[in-house]
Amino acid sequence: MIILSRVGWKIDRFFYPEREFISKRVREELMGTTTILDVGCSDGRESFLRDVRFLGRITGVEAYIPAAKKALESKAYHKVIVGDISKLWKKFKDNSFDAVVSFDVIEHLDKTQGWELIKQAQRIARRKVIILTPNGYISQDDKHTEINPWNKHRSGWFAKDFNAAGFACIGAGGLKFLRREEGYIRFSPKTIWLVVANVSQFFFSRMPALSFHLLAVKSTL
Repeated sequence: MIILSRVGWKIDRFFYPEREFISKRVREELMGTTTILDVGCSDGRESFLRDVRFLGRITGVEAYIPAAKKALESKAYHKVIVGDISKLWKKFKDNSFDAVVSFDVIEHLDKTQGWELIKQAQRIARRKVIILTPNGYISQDDKHTEINPWNKHRSGWFAKDFNAAGFACIGAGGLKFLRREEGYIRFSPKTIWLVVANVSQFFFSRMPALSFHLLAVKSTL
């Protein structure tokens, strides 16, 4: 069973290297931090912080109650605060965490709420703010909002938005043109074009405006 698990991990690593690429960058950026606020942590299973194997104290914020309960049960978080983050900012004091991270969350807020997230994250973080989001507006199938209404995509974000706020952006996921809504590969045969998209990630990581995902990072020191 362990052997099959390892084989599955290696296959997944080969066909979907974006996650490992992002996790590596997040790990590097979080070096030296001991406390993190994870905004929109969901159930914690897909958090990049699990890949990073962060050993410090992590506080999660999640609006969807069933996901928040699972996040707490996962033991990955020391504390999980349930509620709409746009209504919870006052709970956090200035410079109260070493880092504030938010993975694939800001696109679920409208633009005004998104800018407030960026502003408040910088206020709360002593050292670093890390935000991951698709490059531009990416539609989300209605099936994702039937159970969890927070899953709806409400805005699109570009490298120029983050650059204007003083963030540096890294591209991930390969050339954006190769993917369509929800990140699915646009062309057939899918397997071949998935490999092409994955390979293109290493060429376009320094050209975030052309990449599918944006990893925006800002030092608040």
